Amino acid sequence: MRQMSNRIRILAFLIAAAVSLHSQVSPAQAPAEKIIVDTDIGDDVDDAFAVALALRSPELQILGITTTFGDTNDRAKLADRLLGEAGREDIPVAAGTPTSPVGQFTQRPYAEGGHFARTSHPKAVDFMLEQIRRYPGQITLVAIGPLVNLGGLIDKDAASFHKLKRVVLMGGSIERGYGDLGYSNPHGPEPEWNIKNDTPSAQKLFASGVPIFMMPLDSTQLKLDEVKRAILFQAGTPITDALTLLYHQWGQETPTLFDVMTIAYILNPQLCPVKPMHIQIDLHFANIMSPKQPCHSDRSRTIRKANRSAEWSNLLSPSRKPEPALILPKGFSTPLEMTTRVECRNVLQSSLAQLISRTPITVPDPFWPRSSAMPDHAFDIPELRACAAKHWRC
Repeated sequence: MRQMSNRIRILAFLIAAAVSLHSQVSPAQAPAEKIIVDTDIGDDVDDAFAVALALRSPELQILGITTTFGDTNDRAKLADRLLGEAGREDIPVAAGTPTSPVGQFTQRPYAEGGHFARTSHPKAVDFMLEQIRRYPGQITLVAIGPLVNLGGLIDKDAASFHKLKRVVLMGGSIERGYGDLGYSNPHGPEPEWNIKNDTPSAQKLFASGVPIFMMPLDSTQLKLDEVKRAILFQAGTPITDALTLLYHQWGQETPTLFDVMTIAYILNPQLCPVKPMHIQIDLHFANIMSPKQPCHSDRSRTIRKANRSAEWSNLLSPSRKPEPALILPKGFSTPLEMTTRVECRNVLQSSLAQLISRTPITVPDPFWPRSSAMPDHAFDIPELRACAAKHWRC
């Protein structure tokens, strides 16, 4: 009950914040982080939510969207339309090399509709190389699909690939597999979609020496339940309307927003701090990340702990504090090892608030007085009311 109460409080707080932001750029605002999103958008619906969250985040400069795996050209058309609906036709879309389809492209009608389809798309690997060479050491590559493009990029120019700032990856399984939401002892890892569909490329990535921040199944099974769906779909913005349509074309009931974790982590690492680990890709199970003892070879670097000073929200009991993901420092090499359990459910509330905001994304005004758009119950909690009166980032 205490966990539920805390979740409701945070949700009310974030919704109140999101619906009342104003468009004013702060002089001290940090420069936007440059990202490229590599996605298999169009099968499951979580890719669209991740892209939408990035579009709603003024902290990010989206250099481009690249599509991977299966019918990459139709995926690119879907991205064209989503960007067009959001008023962001300025963002390039590049198509990866098509592969044999495995899943169902559930959102094909959306991709084939609308009037935003572009006449052609550059090749994904060439586009990524061009951007990395233009911005060496500055780009975060967000990988939320099978790693076909990343493998191709490493094969074509490993030296340029090494000039990425980092890769933020949704993939892998450490202690928990699909459907294991952390309410019981871990059931053990199982093959995860993004790794198992191109294991050789995953091996290349983890041997590349580029810093990796990984969000495995253990941390990413964020359920968008009917209450949160109602809040989102009633917002009536162009981007939430697009998500509503894509959700219904997806055709299932409760989406799991695996891929949203990557964007949410970039925006606010304190929502789900990472823990440095080694992992090993299990070829027999294709994508299981197997825990091993720390590597002490001469080639290894000391792994520095990251974000360990950040305090966990008391959404989770002290005995259930999650230990997310991983960091591999630049120059670190395989074998990789890790053990983790992660449940960063507060990520979902934060992401939902960002998505439903009606504010132009140029912007965040740090102050947000109450407006008529706020739910009547939004400030029923005294500490939130006091907090909101001072500063939206309290």
